[in-house]
Amino acid sequence: MELDSNTDIGSMLLEKKLISTEQLIECFDQQKIKGGYLSQHLLDAGYIKDSDLTTCLTCQYGYCYLPIKSYYIEDAALKAIPTEYVYDYCAIPIEKKDKLLSVVMADPINKGVIEMLRRVSRCEIVVFISNRNDVKETIEKCYGMTFENFELDKFKEDTVLRDNFSKKEIETSFYEGPNRRRYRRLYYDMDLEYYAYPHAIRTKILNISMSGILFESNVAIPKGMQIAVNIHLDGHMFVTGVVEVARCGSIQMQNTVFGDDSPTFYFYEVGAFFNFLTRENQTTMAEFLRKKLDM
Repeated sequence: MELDSNTDIGSMLLEKKLISTEQLIECFDQQKIKGGYLSQHLLDAGYIKDSDLTTCLTCQYGYCYLPIKSYYIEDAALKAIPTEYVYDYCAIPIEKKDKLLSVVMADPINKGVIEMLRRVSRCEIVVFISNRNDVKETIEKCYGMTFENFELDKFKEDTVLRDNFSKKEIETSFYEGPNRRRYRRLYYDMDLEYYAYPHAIRTKILNISMSGILFESNVAIPKGMQIAVNIHLDGHMFVTGVVEVARCGSIQMQNTVFGDDSPTFYFYEVGAFFNFLTRENQTTMAEFLRKKLDM
């Protein structure tokens, strides 16, 4: 099975000279800390216009534009995706026909988000695009709650979860250098499923924090790829989220049963940071990590 990297929206905007390299790096660093879409941080910083983003995605990738504010939305469609996913992912379902669900988004590039919407709705997803502000206003109108930008870094003052030595050197089997996470790592045996449509791959987490995970994979996963994951914590407790691969290193292993002639094989350690973890799942994971880290 081959895993392909996501199209890079930053590269597209650079190529069209809508942003500078410095602006892209700044917003990508913010995304790694706060989560959410890269485009969200570019919009919030004022580096791109909502209309520019919509035009680029429509022209470059063929997404159909839908004027969401004037569209009649069925009640059955609104119930197809849990409300917390609608708000956190800035994605609103508009029509449901059997197992086909039409969804309007401002940024449909994140394949992990699309896969997560497919999982929670149990439908195939048809994506339309609209301006982010129009999507936000429509969500507020249909669901009756104020829209807030996704925020993953809200535990930064937590003395148990927070790593105050983020510049310290760390070592893994494939990486040596400064700590890249803002939160303390928990080294604990946990199962993980990650999804590469139409497959679900079962594997193990090597360590986890509020900002990301390190896990094993039997295939190399390209840097920048976004993946939907299901993390088993304790017993029947689990959280789901979307991560973006930051690095992937190969580990060489040898089966010594047959001596020096034993075959060599490889597996991969994959480091990824969270793009999305719903508010409920953030709370669940924070409580779990506090309990384990404070022991």
